[in-house]
Amino acid sequence: MKNIIYILLALFTLSSCEDDMLREYIPQTMVEAYLIVNQPIEDVKLFTSQPVFDKYDISKSAIHDAEVYIRTGDDLLKLEIDPNSSSYYYPDKTYLVKPNTHYDLEIVLKDGTVITGETNTPSEMNWVMEANDTIQYPLDTLHLRATDYISWTKVPDVSYYYGNIKCLDTLNYGKYLTPATDEPNRRVYNFMNEMSDGDEYKEISSGVLLGAQKTSVVWNVFRWFGPHAVTIYAPDANMLKWVIQAFNMQGYDERLSSVKNACGCFGSASMISDTIFLRKNQR
Repeated sequence: MKNIIYILLALFTLSSCEDDMLREYIPQTMVEAYLIVNQPIEDVKLFTSQPVFDKYDISKSAIHDAEVYIRTGDDLLKLEIDPNSSSYYYPDKTYLVKPNTHYDLEIVLKDGTVITGETNTPSEMNWVMEANDTIQYPLDTLHLRATDYISWTKVPDVSYYYGNIKCLDTLNYGKYLTPATDEPNRRVYNFMNEMSDGDEYKEISSGVLLGAQKTSVVWNVFRWFGPHAVTIYAPDANMLKWVIQAFNMQGYDERLSSVKNACGCFGSASMISDTIFLRKNQR
C-alpha cells in the first residue's frame, strides 16, 4: 500500500510539473510568406504561436501592427494589412513577382524586433502534358490503378515539386454535367479520407511532394468529386523545407526555418495550374 501511495504521489508531482511547464509557455513570432512567380504579393502571414492547452484562434494570433517590407534591387515595397484575412499584401496588384530574382523580407514589430529573410525566385515553368478536362475516378476502389498523367518542364535547381489538388465546389456536382442536374456533390471514400479527423476532415485540398516532372493522378489525394484546381509548384529551398516541416514533422525543427528572429518561412515558387472535373465512381 505504501508503495502505491508513493507512486501516486510521484505521478501527481510529475503531472503538476508538466502543467507548470505548459503554463509558462512563451509565445513565438511566426512568419509564413511565399512569393509566387507572376503573381501579386499577398497572403503574407504574421502571427504569434499559441499554447497547446488553449483553443487555437487565428484572429487572436494575427499581428496587425507590424511594418512589413519586400525589397528587390532599388524597389522597396511596403505591405499593408488586409483586415478580412489578417494577412499582409502589396496594394499595387499590377506588380507581379519576377522569376530568377532576389527578394528580401524585413518585418519591424511594435517592440522594435526586426525579422528578416531572403529568397531567390525560381524560373518559370510550363505544362508539357496537361490533365484531361474530365477524369473518371476508378470504379474499382480496391485497385486504384494509374491511368491519367500530367507533366511539366524542368525548373533549374529544383529537385522536388509540390502538387496540390483543391475542390472548387463541395456542394454542387450535377450543375457541371451535360445536361445539368441537381445531383449534389459528395466525398471520395479512400484511405486518406478515412485517416482524417477534426479540422483536417474539413479540408478541401491536399498535396503531395513529387520527385519528377511527370506523375500519374494520385487518387488518394482527392477528398471530393466535382470540379478541382490542380496546381504544381516549383519551390525554392526555403519553401521546400517548410513543406517538409508542415507535413512530415511531429514538432518544430528550427533547421527548417528560413527567417531570422522568428520561426517560419520566407520562400518562393513558380507555379502552373489547371482545372479538371472528377467524375464519381458510383452514384
